[in-house]
Amino acid sequence: MRALRRGTFVTELPLFPLGTVLLPGQVLRLRIFEPRYRRLLADLVSGPAEARGFGVVAIRAGHEVGVGNAQELYAVGCLARLVSVSAAAGRAEAIEDSAEPIAISARGGARFRIVGLVPEPDTPYLVGRVDWLPEEPGEPTAPLMARARAAGTAYRRATGLLAASRDDSADASGGDPDVLVAALADDLSCPLARRQELLEAPLRRRLELVAAWAERETALTHALGTRPAPARPGGFNPN
Repeated sequence: MRALRRGTFVTELPLFPLGTVLLPGQVLRLRIFEPRYRRLLADLVSGPAEARGFGVVAIRAGHEVGVGNAQELYAVGCLARLVSVSAAAGRAEAIEDSAEPIAISARGGARFRIVGLVPEPDTPYLVGRVDWLPEEPGEPTAPLMARARAAGTAYRRATGLLAASRDDSADASGGDPDVLVAALADDLSCPLARRQELLEAPLRRRLELVAAWAERETALTHALGTRPAPARPGGFNPN
């Protein structure tokens, strides 16, 4: 198994194609039932803790379920660091033998670009050769963070999301810009293409984009007199 094995220029990383985009700082919840991904999970938990990560990459054409159904993938994906595995599946043997789906959670980390696939005849899941995408130097400015927070709060107020929730995603980031971007993207129910645009952009640009989108949607909500209530992802997704 080749998980997070760093070479001179690239890393070999197990890949998990999904019909959604994982963003840095976002929590991903999955129920693993396909044998190939049970094997991936078993390989992860049997390895060292620092190697318990896999690459989530969105499907451009095709479907999640079934070998070969993901016909085309986006080139840029996001590392998912494994956070928890359901208690019944604490061991690799239990993961592969369990009759029930395995619930896991992971958190989005570094971004990467797929530069090729690694032939693995004995591995049922994809393994990619990836280059890590650097962020621009320097932290996001305080005004940019403040703009994104304010835009998110205004959108949630305009759409009723703020009244319907006990917490404001604009304040729930704890000062982490990645978490703020992911929360606003969820609040805005950004479609896959927009989420992929966010993923491929450097951090400062991601903040600018979600702030501008929230400002525009807030203006449209006020102009049309409607109160859309997009669902915020929170449950488990099947693989």
